Amino acid sequence: MMVIDLDSHSRPRREDYVIDPEYEHLRPRSFTDSRGNVRRIFDNKIVSVLTAGERAIADKNGKAAWHAAEYDGEVRLRQVQEAGIDFQFVSAGTVGMFSYIEPKAGAAFIRASNNFISDKFMKPYPKIFTGAPQLPLQDTREAMKELERCVKDLGMLTFLMPTNWNGIDLADPHWWNLYEKAQELGVRGVIIHIGSFAGPWVGKERLSILGSDGTAGRRIVSQPFEYCTNIVNLIFGGLLDSFPELNFAFLEAGAEFAVNLKHRIDENVEQIGYLQADRAGR
Repeated sequence: MMVIDLDSHSRPRREDYVIDPEYEHLRPRSFTDSRGNVRRIFDNKIVSVLTAGERAIADKNGKAAWHAAEYDGEVRLRQVQEAGIDFQFVSAGTVGMFSYIEPKAGAAFIRASNNFISDKFMKPYPKIFTGAPQLPLQDTREAMKELERCVKDLGMLTFLMPTNWNGIDLADPHWWNLYEKAQELGVRGVIIHIGSFAGPWVGKERLSILGSDGTAGRRIVSQPFEYCTNIVNLIFGGLLDSFPELNFAFLEAGAEFAVNLKHRIDENVEQIGYLQADRAGR
């Protein structure tokens, strides 16, 4: 049986972004405080934090080399082989990080991220790695252009889609031109990753008691809440009927929530007339 890993993050270093000089001032940067906490900054915002405690745990568990695997294809290859993985999809950076800035700048950084995946992992080890590229979703035309480049020029097979962008659900007709382009290019699977970096997420308002963005609760509930919403919208919103060749893979939340969701869907379809009629017509 072939073991395929759909959810493997890489993290380009500051110097790994090959971009136009006009966007140099936006290049992501990392800062380490006196306690050893590492904060990564982009567009004047903290996009990730690696605490000294997390680094110590990694060292204790012999995982210090994992950091190098975020940007070094040779190190990643050794780890993939040790784990028994046959084929791995690699994404770069924080999902959605470049999707909330000026479109041209966002597209430039996303191109750089996708080129990084190709150059560091795919080209040296084409039988082991492929890319899960991000797209500049703030401009649908740019997104379709980058998807075509990733498929035709870089040989990638899919793309990453956040659960929502700026509150627009992944199943919304807003994206249907993009999905049509994906089908034309031969893409048959879309990888869904929680998109709560900068945009809204289901339950955010109710968890505001935990802080300005509900950070403490987000790690626990944002993925199943968002994914349940996505799945219901995909099933009953018409996208799957319009694009029957597309498949959607949901990452990181486990599968327990989906068992209960399936039960709830089945139960309500049996009880609600218009859903029965809708199902009969499919």
